[in-house]
Amino acid sequence: RDGGTLHLEGCVFALNLALANTSSFGGAIAILDTDEVKVIDCEFVANVSEAGTSSRGGAIYISNSSMDVLRSRFVQNIGNAGTGSSGGAIQHSGRTTANTINLVACELLDNSADVGAGFYSSQVTGGSVVRIADSVVAGNDGESTSGVVIYSDAGLLNIQSSTIAFNTTSSFPIPVPAGVFVSSSIPATIKNSILWGNDFAGVTDEAAQVGGTVTPDIHHCNVQGWTGAYGGTGNFGADPLFFDPDGPDDILGNADDIFTLGPFSPCIDAGDNTSIPADTLDLDDDGDTSEPLPLDLYLRDRQVDDIDVADTGSGTAPIVDIGAVEFQLRSCPADMNFDGQLDFFDVLEFLTLFDAFDPAADLTGDGIHDFFDVLLFLALFSAGCP
Repeated sequence: RDGGTLHLEGCVFALNLALANTSSFGGAIAILDTDEVKVIDCEFVANVSEAGTSSRGGAIYISNSSMDVLRSRFVQNIGNAGTGSSGGAIQHSGRTTANTINLVACELLDNSADVGAGFYSSQVTGGSVVRIADSVVAGNDGESTSGVVIYSDAGLLNIQSSTIAFNTTSSFPIPVPAGVFVSSSIPATIKNSILWGNDFAGVTDEAAQVGGTVTPDIHHCNVQGWTGAYGGTGNFGADPLFFDPDGPDDILGNADDIFTLGPFSPCIDAGDNTSIPADTLDLDDDGDTSEPLPLDLYLRDRQVDDIDVADTGSGTAPIVDIGAVEFQLRSCPADMNFDGQLDFFDVLEFLTLFDAFDPAADLTGDGIHDFFDVLLFLALFSAGCP
C-alpha cells in the first residue's frame, strides 16, 4: 500500500510469503507513506518475509506512516534472511517523518527474526512514538546482537499494562536483553508491566529482561531479577504466579496461552492508577477515547479489587493490577465470612448462603446452586489460603 488510507477490520492473513533475492518487506502487508492505517480485530498467522540479504516485517512492514492496531493477534510470523532479518511480527521504519504506532490489546506470540522478533522500530529522523498497552508479547525467538523481542531506536517507546514474557534469544556475540532493548537518546517508559522469563542462553536475570543504551524509566513493574539499579517506584522481582502461561498444550507462545494472574499474585492491586493509559483507540467501543483503558487484554474490567490482597500499588481502590490481564476473582474465595482465615465458621456461612440460594454460594458462576458448587467450595477450603 502506498498513499491514501488503509482500514482493515476482522481480517485474517495467513501463510503469505514475501520473497526476494536481496530485500523483502512485509510477509502479509507492506505499507509506505500512507496517511492513516487502522488494523482492528485481525489475525496474522505464519506469514514470512524472506530474502537473501535482509527481510523486514514477517507480517507487517510499515514505513513513514502512523498505525493503530487494536485487538489483533500475531502468531508464528517469520523474518528470514541470509544476512539479517528484523521485525518478526511488525517492523516500523520512520525514515524522515515522526510517526505514532499504537498497539492496544494485542498478542504477539511465537514470532521470530534476528532482531526484534516481536516488534522492531527504527528512525532516521523525526522522532516517532511507539505505544504498547494491554498487550502480551510472549514466546518469540530470534538470534540478535541488539535485542530480541521489542527493539526500538525510533524515539519514545511507551509500554503500559503489558506482559513481556518467556521470549528467548538463541545466540548472540554479546549479552543483550531478550525482553526490551532501547537504542535511542530517549529512554523507554515502562509502567504497570511484567517482564518475566525472558531468556538469553539460559540467563533470566534483570539484564535478560530489559536494557539498552539509555536507562529505561520503569515504575510499578514486575521485573525478574530486579536489583533496583534502574530506580523508579513500585518495582519488584517476585514471581508473578501466572495461571497457565503455556496453556493446555504446555507449549509457550501460541494461541492457547493464558496470562491470567494466579491467586495472591504480587501483581494484584499493585499498579499505579495514574499510569493507566487513555483509551485512545476506544477499546470498549463506547465512543469515549479520553477515559482510562476500561478493559484488559481479555476485554474484562480493568480495575477489579481483590479483597483478599493488600493494596500495594498507588491510588484509590480499586487499584489496577500489573500486567496485561486483570485478576477478576478473590484470591481466597473460601473465606466466606471475610475474616482472613479459614475455619468452621466459613463452612457454616457457605451452607447458610447455599441454602438461601445466595449468589455468593454459586462458586461455579453458572447461575445454579448444585453439588458442583459444594465440591468447588470443599476444594477451595482444602487448598487453604496464606
